[in-house]
Amino acid sequence: MGILPSKNRPMAPSVSARVTQAVLTLVVVLGFLFPSEGWAQAITFVQINQALPQTNQSSVSATYTGAQTPGNTNVVAIGWNDNTSSVTSVTDTNGNTYTLAVGPTVSPTQSQVIYVGRNIVAAAAGANSVTVNFNTAVPFADVRILEYAGLDPVSPIDTTAAAVGDGTTSSSGALTTTFPYDLIFAANYVTTNTLNSGDGFVERVITNPDGDLAEDQTVTATGTYTATASIRDGSFVMQAVALRGPLPRLRRLLIPRLWVNGVGSPAGRFCPFM
Repeated sequence: MGILPSKNRPMAPSVSARVTQAVLTLVVVLGFLFPSEGWAQAITFVQINQALPQTNQSSVSATYTGAQTPGNTNVVAIGWNDNTSSVTSVTDTNGNTYTLAVGPTVSPTQSQVIYVGRNIVAAAAGANSVTVNFNTAVPFADVRILEYAGLDPVSPIDTTAAAVGDGTTSSSGALTTTFPYDLIFAANYVTTNTLNSGDGFVERVITNPDGDLAEDQTVTATGTYTATASIRDGSFVMQAVALRGPLPRLRRLLIPRLWVNGVGSPAGRFCPFM
């Protein structure tokens, strides 16, 4: 007499589900073992602009002056000079969606947040403006907008860090990445002014006259990283967000394609992974 199935016994995954999972695991593992195969697209800085009103404002807009490419990622760093106000929305002309990546990070006198807009739509040069709305008019808002190519269009945020402090070095504190190909974007908001970017980071802007920084670094191994910058002695808020790059490109796999649902049978679905 056979063993009757139990209602409480979990169903084994189907053959097709096991094959699909095995192939996806193989793709990721081979990408890590054979980095010479390259990534689907290199992480690339595209453009930056800023808006720096010197009077209290409840809404601040900045425009991307260059054309924008569909699938790219917008990053928006927003600082202001109080610890009580808040950002109520980040929108743009083209209807892209922005997600809070880190913050609010608040010191006794300053605040900052970073928003990310993934998988953006195309825009002609000068046609897309980002608008930041606050719950009240804030002093010395500093809005930096950047565009990057080559980031994960589905779930780009890997991990974040943030810190406040005083002195001649602003620091985000440490973050530990979980993906082997990340862009680490960092920004500060200071009471004095920033002098230069931190070791290993590329300065994208030090705003004038506010003196606030946007910088980035592309890393090709998981690990612990800290964004820093030299500043004139004063107070700071600093944040960093690690953004995932694409999955590896494996065009020369020994197993270029598989049958799914039938495992090689003509009745199955052909699944060209490359």
